[in-house]
Amino acid sequence: MRRPTRESLFAWLVRLFPREFRERYAADMRDLLRDQLDAARRRSGLLGVVRVWVSTLAGLPGAALRAHRGLPYRYPLILRFVR
Repeated sequence: MRRPTRESLFAWLVRLFPREFRERYAADMRDLLRDQLDAARRRSGLLGVVRVWVSTLAGLPGAALRAHRGLPYRYPLILRFVR
């Protein structure tokens, strides 16, 4: 069985968002996550990477629900700089 990559996991998570949102922001979100994971790895090693993933996994589902409801976002780590 193939081990999931960060890209495949994130692609699955982004599917929680409405189609229009994904079409507009998915590539930027993916690039930002990659940059944040790389920076966290350089700064703090595995613990930094885990922190970024925990923040992302905790924040994205709520942000996606708010996007579906048309509510303003409280940006999780991955969405803070995407506009």
